[in-house]
Order: sequence, then structure tokens, then C-alpha cells
Amino acid sequence: MTHWEAAHPAPDGLRDLLPLLAEALPDVLDEATDLLRDGWPDYAEFLEQHRDEVAAAAPLALDRILTGPQQTRPAGRSPGTEAGTDLLSTVFEEIGRTQWRQGNPLAFLLSAYQTGARGAWRQISRMAVEQGVAAAELALLADGLFGFVDQLSTASAHGYAAEHSEAAAGRERARADLADLLLAGRGDHRAIDEAAYRAGFELPLTATVVLVDRDNAAALDALTRGSGDGWLPIKRTDGYGVILSDPAAPGRRRRLAELLAGSAAVVGPTVSLPKLPPSLRMTRIALRLRHEGVLTEDPVFLDEHLDAVIVHQDDRLLAALEERVLQP
Repeated sequence: MTHWEAAHPAPDGLRDLLPLLAEALPDVLDEATDLLRDGWPDYAEFLEQHRDEVAAAAPLALDRILTGPQQTRPAGRSPGTEAGTDLLSTVFEEIGRTQWRQGNPLAFLLSAYQTGARGAWRQISRMAVEQGVAAAELALLADGLFGFVDQLSTASAHGYAAEHSEAAAGRERARADLADLLLAGRGDHRAIDEAAYRAGFELPLTATVVLVDRDNAAALDALTRGSGDGWLPIKRTDGYGVILSDPAAPGRRRRLAELLAGSAAVVGPTVSLPKLPPSLRMTRIALRLRHEGVLTEDPVFLDEHLDAVIVHQDDRLLAALEERVLQP
């Protein structure tokens, strides 16, 4: 009795077909590779380079195809088979992750799976007909094969989405780290360039700090959606907002006014990157003055109110000035 006969209570016709399928595996792989060669040369090359690994996984694949994912494990079925199918899912999840890292569309991979499955089915169905497999059993075999391919596609899609999510989270952390480095004023050019590379962020010549209240996330969302990738998040104890690239670009000021209308935000002056730390301090003062009613525009463009910031930056100095000037 073969491994296949012991493991599965498959219909007689399919049970007899199993050893033949195992022997014909090289032809099945050749058929799938040839179909992939024109439209998906990378995947055809993968099959050729990893032929031994694919052949080793074939028993697990045939096992899953003939039993179907919906069946429960019969008495006496080895738990190792289920572990093997989990291994296949893990492998195809990693393939999906690789596709994301290489920048390939998921649909491209899934289409290749379907093409490979059609090539495999040509060989399998030919052998089944030659062995006189009943039509009903042949239909079960087709359903098992293409259902199995759907499962592999789902595993790859899961891996693709997971890699996308993890990459996005890592990118956001890197962007926040870059913003902290720029606002700290202590990073050298090399450290900043390396941080920008990790964040996938093109460093501009000039930038501005935009601050909003912490409970005004809607305004920040509107600003970031309307600014493409040209921003970095500020989430610090001394400020909440964004660093915005090239604020002096044509039309940018009007666009900022539209996006931030009604948000009580403050837009700092346009400065070079090394001057962002003092710009943050000035913008914080302006935001405080906006809360106190000294500045009433909405949003506030700080470069139009530098005199107010200078006068009100220190309450003690302002009180001393008032006492001296108004005493007479």
C-alpha cells in the first residue's frame, strides 16, 4: 500500500492515479513552466531554479488536492500531513511578501498561479482520462486542484497585505524619527541623509512647521491628504503637527489656507532645514497666542505676525516693557 492509499480514503479511480501523478511530476512542472515562460518569465525561472524544492512539496500538494480543504482528518491520518499543508501556506505567504518587496502587483502573481494550474491540469486530466477515471471523479479532481490554487492565492495575498502593512508601519516610524532628528537640531548631514533614506523621504531645501491642537486630528488628516508625501509627522510634547516641504511653492500658501480653514492652526515661516528647531519654538508661541486671542486669523501665518511673537514671547519681558513705557 502506498503512502497515498494509507493517508486518504480517495475514490478508487483517483487512488490508482496517485502513484502515476507522482511519477509524472517532471512533465507537469515542464508544462507549467512552458506556459509561464512568455508572460511570466520570472516565475518560470523560479520553477526551474527551485525544481527540487517544488518536487519535494508536491506530495503535500497532491495530498491537499485530493482530500480538499473542507474534509476533516480521517481516523489514522497523520497529523504531519496537516503540518505539511501549513508549511505550504507559510511558503506561499512568503512568496506574497516577496512580491510586495519587489514592487510587483499582486494580480500579476495570482494570474501566474492560474496559468500554472492550467498547465498542471492538462497533464493531470490527460493521465486521468488514459486511466479511465470516471467523469464524476475527474470533476472532483478538477475541483480539488483549482480549490487548492485558490488557497495558495489566498495565502500569498495574505502575505502580500501583511508585508504592505508592516512596511507602511516601518515607514511611518522612520518618518517620525526623521522629523525628530530635524527638530532636535543635533543631527549631522550624514545622519539626516541616512534617516531620510530609511523613510523614503526626499529632503527639501526649505520647509515649514505647521502646528495644530492635539484634539484636532481632522485638520491634520486634511492637511496630510492634500500634501502628498511632502510632509513629516510631529508628535512631540512641545508640538503636534507636520513639517511641510517647500511651503513657498506657487499656490502652496493659498492651498494651505483652504486646507486649514477653521482649524486654529499656525503655519510657521519658510526656513532652511537647519533652522527648523527655532522655527518650531516660534510656532509654539504663535499657537499659544492664538489660544489667548492675541492672534485671531484662522489659520495663522506666522510670517505676518512676527512682531506679535517677538513682543509676546516672554510674559515677564512684556510686563517689564509695559511698566517702563506706560509709567509716565
